[in-house]
Amino acid sequence: MEEEIAEAAAQRGVIFLPFLQMKRGYRVAGVEFLPLRDDDGKIPPVLESALAPVEKILSGYVNRKGHPLTNCVVATKPGKGWNLTPDDFADVVWASSLLFLAAWSCNRYLQKFGGPYVNSSNFRIVGQMFGGTMPHHISVSSRRRDGSTLDGGYKHGEFKFNVPLQVSVREFTAVDEALLAALDASNGAQAVVDLLRTAMPFVELANTDDDFMTPHAEAILMGSALEQLLRGDGSKYTLAANFGGVFEECGSVTVAEAQKTRPEISIDTSTPERAAAQPKWWVHRKWMEELYDLRSKVVHQGTHDTRQWGWTMFEHLLMAAHVFPLTAKLLLLREGHYQLTDADRVACRAVDKLLASPNWFNPDDGTESEESWSRIVSKTSSELTVEKAVKRLKALRAERESRSKT
Repeated sequence: MEEEIAEAAAQRGVIFLPFLQMKRGYRVAGVEFLPLRDDDGKIPPVLESALAPVEKILSGYVNRKGHPLTNCVVATKPGKGWNLTPDDFADVVWASSLLFLAAWSCNRYLQKFGGPYVNSSNFRIVGQMFGGTMPHHISVSSRRRDGSTLDGGYKHGEFKFNVPLQVSVREFTAVDEALLAALDASNGAQAVVDLLRTAMPFVELANTDDDFMTPHAEAILMGSALEQLLRGDGSKYTLAANFGGVFEECGSVTVAEAQKTRPEISIDTSTPERAAAQPKWWVHRKWMEELYDLRSKVVHQGTHDTRQWGWTMFEHLLMAAHVFPLTAKLLLLREGHYQLTDADRVACRAVDKLLASPNWFNPDDGTESEESWSRIVSKTSSELTVEKAVKRLKALRAERESRSKT
């Protein structure tokens, strides 16, 4: 009898991501994220005892038609399995930020036939405590500036949580496994990952795709995120120089060349040295300087309309989303934790060409413009393929010549 009472009173806890769909599990920063049901519909052994309580909890999470979700991602930790406590929540939040970065890195923008896409709203984390072996009643808490509120008296399934409008749960989320492995290997190394600890909260808030976030706020956040990642120290010039150093080998278009198609790009004439140097910069460095200037104008003046810009707010935010994961990869490469893939090289090499293009969109008639984002990425990929083929042929020729001499 005493054992039954103790079992009923025992507190259990599950930390899960209700709006995330994954084919398989991934481990990072000491946390393993497992789908309740994998690509084959199988339940991971560690989650078998969680199936009934998680399904009960999920009965309150409904899709567009009001039907309960049947799958989610559950956080587990070695030695604890799925039964986690509030003390584990911070670890799961950090690990999920790294998982989001690895998934966000797979996004493909403005592609003619679509492609992988995810936002941070997919990675919303929920912690649910319950007593006994099965959850029955639910209480929900929310923050206040002076503390928090608690609302109860509901049963699971009665209190409904709708999938956010900007979230799709129809498809599995792609994950850049090589990047995730690099992030896991460098976690705690007090270098790039430490910079990401301060940068990722800005990134996640800027990339919810929720309508409550205005583009002005997102520009502030992404400018600040890149400042943290690249140690900009509050200076647009320092930030641009650091970014230029990271992307130096990827440069292909100078500022002067880019001004031919984007004449609104302005040169800093505050000193003769800068006025003379900036036209010779790779255009990605100028773009970063302008992004941070835009961020500062919004912060200090409330608007960015006080000067002309080389790129629109939309273009700045899209390019920031494109380059942030690439910047993290290049920094991890410096540390020896990551090796660039061909897809990474294409994405990096395309940056300057994209920044020089005056129109990233394809025409509405279904044709493909030579200056569109999708076409530039495709051409850059073809160029890399040809370059690699030429290198292989040269290597084979050199090898044959070496053999003939011997």
